Amino acid sequence: MIGSRLIRWGLGEPVSHTVFVFGKYHALHSSIHGVEQDFWPMLKDEYEVVSGVEIEMTLEKEDDLWEEMMARVR
Repeated sequence: MIGSRLIRWGLGEPVSHTVFVFGKYHALHSSIHGVEQDFWPMLKDEYEVVSGVEIEMTLEKEDDLWEEMMARVR
């Protein structure tokens, strides 16, 4: 996306956005509209992923994190 490249260039940073992926399908990410929930397979095809970190956690902890993040999006 041109916006992401412009942000990286303007800030002199290697990345422009952060995406949290839960399972294979759910993603929370930043956009011009704020934080959005999206379908990960489509999102990753739409944007260039330049870096990633996988954090191992139990399903219970992942559910807790998901609930906390969704409470802030609503």
